Amino acid sequence: MQKLGYPGIRPNDFRHYCITDLTNFAIKAQIDLKCVSDMVGHANVSTTLDIYNESRSDQNQRLGMLLANRNRLSAA
Repeated sequence: MQKLGYPGIRPNDFRHYCITDLTNFAIKAQIDLKCVSDMVGHANVSTTLDIYNESRSDQNQRLGMLLANRNRLSAA
């Protein structure tokens, strides 16, 4: 990879980036994650999610904000 101008980056780093981006896109677009899992050669969707889903913390924060807003509105 150094010859291509990417020192310190391994081919697997590119794979990880691409699959993470694809997984997060599929989640946001409500596309069946089995499609992504099949594309990358995983036998189970859980493998894909365990390794490549990095959007959970964002989703957890958003869910917390939505619940807090709902509670605030219902208390008013």
